[in-house]
Amino acid sequence: DDYRYKALQTLTRARFYAVQDLTREKQRFANYLFLKCSGLAQDKDIINTSATTIALMERFETADELAYADLDELTAFIDEKGRNFADPAAKAKAIQVAARNSYRLPVTVNNSVNQAMAVSIATMRALEKQIKVLDKAIEQQFAIISNTLTSIPGIGKVYSAGIIAEIGDINPFQSQASVAKFPGLVWTQHQ
Repeated sequence: DDYRYKALQTLTRARFYAVQDLTREKQRFANYLFLKCSGLAQDKDIINTSATTIALMERFETADELAYADLDELTAFIDEKGRNFADPAAKAKAIQVAARNSYRLPVTVNNSVNQAMAVSIATMRALEKQIKVLDKAIEQQFAIISNTLTSIPGIGKVYSAGIIAEIGDINPFQSQASVAKFPGLVWTQHQ
């Protein structure tokens, strides 16, 4: 057995589980967002777990605070935290409309949601940081294994490392078809 593949498999599987955890945490955050600012969570033009939305939830304690914030200050905040919005003023107005249309929570419930949101945000950031660390480790481990998968457009180092880690050494396989059968990719012949 070549332990390079086992080492790579350990890293790619750890990354897979970290990404799953991040996805679950983003869903949890979206649920908290709906509780805190339902109009914002339901707006189709606002991404629930974007950096801007997260920054807004950290900055504004209540939906009312967001809904009635100074429009110029909100626009500046969105322009600073956002990722190249074409029209930050229009986005700020849309966010305020969504906040005004939100269900209002009692203060004690709102405080609890804010605390749970803070934990969720910290967890997402920690998981994103762990994924970056795993990506670097995967790239380092992957560099010592010769491959041609990265030459395929759309398949980067991390994904090709995952494929190679699960298949391992291809020399024992008799043909391309036997490699495809290993993960269950079998095409029936219609002739």
